[in-house]
Amino acid sequence: REQPFCPTLGRNIAAGEKDQATMSVELKLTTQKPAQFYLRAARSFLEGVPEKDDKPAKPPVDTVTLTALGNAITAAVSTATSLKAEGIADISSVKTKWTGVTGPAKRSPNVTVVLKRKTSVNAMSGDLTVTTESTTPIEGQKPGTSGLRKKTKVFMGKNYLENFTQATFDALKATGVKIEGGTLVVSGDGRYYNKDAIQIIIKMAVANGVKTVWVGSDGLLSTPAASAVIRNRDGGFVPFGGFILSASHNPGGIDEDFGIKFNCENGGPAPEKVTDLIYKNTTIIKEYNICKGIPTIDITKAGSYVVAD
Repeated sequence: REQPFCPTLGRNIAAGEKDQATMSVELKLTTQKPAQFYLRAARSFLEGVPEKDDKPAKPPVDTVTLTALGNAITAAVSTATSLKAEGIADISSVKTKWTGVTGPAKRSPNVTVVLKRKTSVNAMSGDLTVTTESTTPIEGQKPGTSGLRKKTKVFMGKNYLENFTQATFDALKATGVKIEGGTLVVSGDGRYYNKDAIQIIIKMAVANGVKTVWVGSDGLLSTPAASAVIRNRDGGFVPFGGFILSASHNPGGIDEDFGIKFNCENGGPAPEKVTDLIYKNTTIIKEYNICKGIPTIDITKAGSYVVAD
């Protein structure tokens, strides 16, 4: 079994929302330029460009999406296969459809090819066995529109974070959210306990069927940035939602506040019917699922990790 983790999908976006455009690159191929032009362009994005003269270096991106219409499809196919043969990228997905066009034909074939930079994937060994741990309800885990906020030491208490996280996964499943094989965003504002909480949520997410976990570099994303990432749909990236670890303007620290909330696939806070169900689940919870054998994921730098047992 394999479960991929994508701590940044290739680019550190923790610095702010302006960096989100560099998460992936889309190349729209036409017949106006030769296939070699697009091959060189895609290669430069995937390998990066060194500093030259007065131009700064450009680091590589992890995802390049090729889109082509009609006769340009040949260029897209040759670009993708060449980069795969060179060992620069893997072909992550290929999608085809018909697109309406002007003229007698009325429609034309369209292809989208998603390339993933090969060197960006780090293989890790781990035990993906799911462990079911017994627990009991903990009072006061009712989330509001701003999520659940308590003192940090409360969140660090036995099973406190685990109970709320499992209650959330159970609520999502009960409301028809497709968690199995899905993508989850997890990040926070960097306050005390942020990194430890992220590692726990990763282990629990995989145990509950999540395939890919997306984490900002150093576990950092502002709430608006996390919302934007959840809404992103580039390169086949389709999160079902995300956990945001923040207590907003409240002070942070071991003796101060910590918080967690779940935002849905539209990037907005979970609706009341979901938060009510989360709370109900916290009052009756008896067990939670976790993969204890997943190693600690290095979230301090850009990269993708695949954990396999």
